[in-house]
Amino acid sequence: MKNPSTRKIVLVALMSAISIVLYAFEIPMPFPGASYLKFDLSDVPAVVTGIVAGPLYGIAVELVKNIIHAFTMSKEGIVGEFANFAYGFCFVLPVAFLYKKKGIRSLLGFGLSILVSTVAMYFINLYITFPLYYPNGFDATVTRLLLTAFTPFNLVKGVIVSISVFLVMKSLGRYLEHLK
Repeated sequence: MKNPSTRKIVLVALMSAISIVLYAFEIPMPFPGASYLKFDLSDVPAVVTGIVAGPLYGIAVELVKNIIHAFTMSKEGIVGEFANFAYGFCFVLPVAFLYKKKGIRSLLGFGLSILVSTVAMYFINLYITFPLYYPNGFDATVTRLLLTAFTPFNLVKGVIVSISVFLVMKSLGRYLEHLK
């Protein structure tokens, strides 16, 4: 991000604001044993920013969104925001590098983002977020939630975010391209 243009800084600020608003509209997901999992579309502006301005700008949107959410709306503390940032980071990078207006690279970017974010979150949850949520240790039941709730949740989230970004880029892409 050396010498970011004023347009890109404004884009990050605008998309961060949109992400924060979208983050407020969380939808509970019906996974047994993990009723605290909530879906939102707050990653869509970050992915769009990553595609339009570059991956680091998309990651900046994720960072700003989660810092502001942690200090203004979070009820659980910073662990949920860390997990949300980690997911967004892992999702933004592949699609931002591979997305093109048309062609197989766009689909490959979305598919790779879904795969990378889901696999990465398995290990991040297992070795970082679960130990933070359960400082006294966790049993096999909690570990089993990774496969029965968290992994399917991340797959579903990835598909919905991908479809949403695709629709946004299809309808607004030509206007957003001017921000490069």
